[in-house]
Amino acid sequence: MTTVFTPMPIFNRPGELLDLLNKRGFAQEWVSVPGAPKGAGTNEESMRAMIDRAPEMEFLITNTTPLGKEFFTAAKKLKLVAMYGVGLNHINIPEATAAGVLVTNVPGGNTRCVSELAFSFMLNLAHKVVQMHTELTGGSWRGRRGGEISDKTLGLIGFGNIARDMARLAQAFGMRVIFANRTPRPEAARELGATQLPFDQVLAEADYLSVHVPSGPGSWHFGKEEFAKMKKGAYFINTARGDLMDLDALTQALQSDHLAGAGLDVFPKEPVDPSHPILTLPNVVTTPHAGGLSSEAMARVTVSCLDEIDRILKKERSPNARNPEVYERWGF
Repeated sequence: MTTVFTPMPIFNRPGELLDLLNKRGFAQEWVSVPGAPKGAGTNEESMRAMIDRAPEMEFLITNTTPLGKEFFTAAKKLKLVAMYGVGLNHINIPEATAAGVLVTNVPGGNTRCVSELAFSFMLNLAHKVVQMHTELTGGSWRGRRGGEISDKTLGLIGFGNIARDMARLAQAFGMRVIFANRTPRPEAARELGATQLPFDQVLAEADYLSVHVPSGPGSWHFGKEEFAKMKKGAYFINTARGDLMDLDALTQALQSDHLAGAGLDVFPKEPVDPSHPILTLPNVVTTPHAGGLSSEAMARVTVSCLDEIDRILKKERSPNARNPEVYERWGF
């Protein structure tokens, strides 16, 4: 029987995801962190647990746990690392290639889920929903005046699948959509009624700025200078990658009232330090890197990852391979 290793407890209880695994005739092996609550530790703890179990692995469905040279050196039998999502900046693909390990991801699998979360951040911040809920449950019956997002400007950093889906949602709410992207996207811009502008101009004009780019060399980063360039009273939303922003600089921009609020699904270090001052601010809405965790998205991504295993067993190539040169070494 084919065993699928994973650092995520996605197959640990009865339900649709476990059924998808069982229908393929696969077994699962959860790489938990000993002593951690519910077996889920920090990325660093999970990385050590993965390295310890690496010699046993042939197929791995992974999350944001860093996988580098030490892991791939230890994983002598490993054939596949299937990313349970899109981002690959935490996986050392050259080391995977050198070890003869195929790396895949799932473009588009959680597009609608993440875009809906980012959009919900906008609505929650505009109407102060979370702030009023917190005050109400604390005994305060006080309404707070919010604002409407229609006729406001949504600025998108990046214009990939998720950003374009955000643009579609924004159009339905009557928003103006502008975006910055490293390469020109004239056709997509025309299709969605969006306008591509220079990065600094998007910062200056956006009422809501939503980040949708990968991290890594050459990517945009948000620090003190970038937050200062943003329109006063704007909102900052990040559902992409935590290391794209300086959390302390964002906190200062919020505390100084230069920015009106922030919605964050990701943090530079995860789990985020619960004592970080940004978590005490009433105009900040946060989630624990859960943007892709709708039931529908998880089913789509699970099927895609299991399909990658089936392709290898059938000696078929994948359209989602990020280092296809490995196939030459395998002879197919």
